[in-house]
Amino acid sequence: VATLEEAWGCLYVIEGSTLGGQVIQRALGPRLSLTRGAGLALLGSYGEATGARWRELTAAVARFDEAGCDRDAVVRGACAVFATQMAWLAGAAAA
Repeated sequence: VATLEEAWGCLYVIEGSTLGGQVIQRALGPRLSLTRGAGLALLGSYGEATGARWRELTAAVARFDEAGCDRDAVVRGACAVFATQMAWLAGAAAA
């Protein structure tokens, strides 16, 4: 991450994963008899505050955009997170 814009892109992806964690938690919890206190803590992130935290982040990103950020750099930062995750998963699969 070389610029503030790239950092915003990274943050957007990382924080966006908290929403995915909520979806996975709701799908797996009942099927596997798991709860946030027993097996799903990692996916619970901010708990009931997840939606509010996401809205706060997207509002901050919108303000950053309105201030004239380099949108291409934000996208580069987001793509870098995905590329890093894919490389990590590929390495884990090969091990």
